[in-house]
Amino acid sequence: MDDETIAVVRLKVSPIDVDRYIAFIADAGKAWGVSANDLERAGNVAPKQGAVLNEWIGKFIQAGGKTIYAVVDLGDAPTVRLAVPLEGDADADALGRLLVPAGERAATQPADPPSPDGIVSELIPDARAEVIGRTLVVATPYVLRSLKRSVPAPRPELEAVLAACGDAPLAIAITPIEGVRTAAALLLPRLPKEVGGGPTSIVTEGVRWLALSYDPPPKAALHVTVQAKDANAAGELRRIGEDALEEFKDRVRGRAPSLDRFIRTASLTVAGDRLKLDIADQNTVLAGDDAGPPDTRARHEASRAKSANNLR
Repeated sequence: MDDETIAVVRLKVSPIDVDRYIAFIADAGKAWGVSANDLERAGNVAPKQGAVLNEWIGKFIQAGGKTIYAVVDLGDAPTVRLAVPLEGDADADALGRLLVPAGERAATQPADPPSPDGIVSELIPDARAEVIGRTLVVATPYVLRSLKRSVPAPRPELEAVLAACGDAPLAIAITPIEGVRTAAALLLPRLPKEVGGGPTSIVTEGVRWLALSYDPPPKAALHVTVQAKDANAAGELRRIGEDALEEFKDRVRGRAPSLDRFIRTASLTVAGDRLKLDIADQNTVLAGDDAGPPDTRARHEASRAKSANNLR
């Protein structure tokens, strides 16, 4: 990581429960207006795609791979690189072949269904895999040369954000740099009405970092922590979060039962200068238990009214 890094994604690799994902994604498609024909086509190919992915995951684990990090930098141009810590007797050559497609394959049409190495080639054009220290790095030749020449800049805040994600299999740490804040404010001066409107500066100046962690099915719990600049900013961000939750609930209500039950378990809390979103164990709500927390619309409307004067 360096001073241009804005996001790090950590994925602890393990087999996926394809059937649970198919059902959940199909419900999400209904909520966003995907046609029945498209959903049926996706449902027909998803098992094959899941089988290909789980086969790849098996090979990755057999080669000694455990965790993949994706690092997003904003320099002269946005770049993405992957990093796989080489623990124990991990086979760097085998892991590299799994992540970077062979030359002959890269020159052909994408595989059907797509495999992870094909996805990497789309994400990182002209990707190469090299060992730097005790880490297998997948990046463009230019980025690899830069990494070998440079001394990594300490980013304690990014490490703190990842720590806030705990031990979840999927963790995303985001720390907007100044250029991103400025560009966002210029491109979108005001927030969408769906999240209550108001100046974008509520977000661009109020958010210091964001940590997201997700446990896949059967647990399927989602947690988001936002570090605000102070307690007042955390309160404003909560108002935006409540508006966004209400918009999402309206969209899925009556269209996607499992998502409806899932999102109704969401809880937004503020502790000092931190905002937390927690969504309960999805396994419970997908089992058909409609019991959930009481409707928060009244509190939500009261919160909006209280902060309205600050948005004018």
